[in-house]
Amino acid sequence: MANEGIDLPRLRLVEPAALPPPAANPSRSAFRVAVRCPVSVEREYGRGVLECATANLSVVGALLDRRADALEQAERVRLTISLPTGPVVLAASVVCHEEEDARAVRFDAHPPGTEAALAHYLTDVQRRDLARRR
Repeated sequence: MANEGIDLPRLRLVEPAALPPPAANPSRSAFRVAVRCPVSVEREYGRGVLECATANLSVVGALLDRRADALEQAERVRLTISLPTGPVVLAASVVCHEEEDARAVRFDAHPPGTEAALAHYLTDVQRRDLARRR
């Protein structure tokens, strides 16, 4: 036998019902969709405009690529996200540096119609991705 001479410890099986529920992440209130959209980031106080792209996008925020690494934690910005249906302009705050080479932003309250436009676009992206996988 191939496992002869190997002393494996006894394992205790745990019923799934005995496991605690996964911890909810309160900072995540929407699903993120991995999609690359061009973004123009206007910084406060005339600090210039950065051109970058989303790494992922949701109706409440986005993860920006490494070209946005000059953004600082809590910095206020104005984003112009180029969607196929037209540009979406949103005020946002840099909320965290999730990865060494990316910056996350949280959108402020959406102007009328903006959240619906984002949700519609993200739903279309997910449908196309699902259709490709079949």
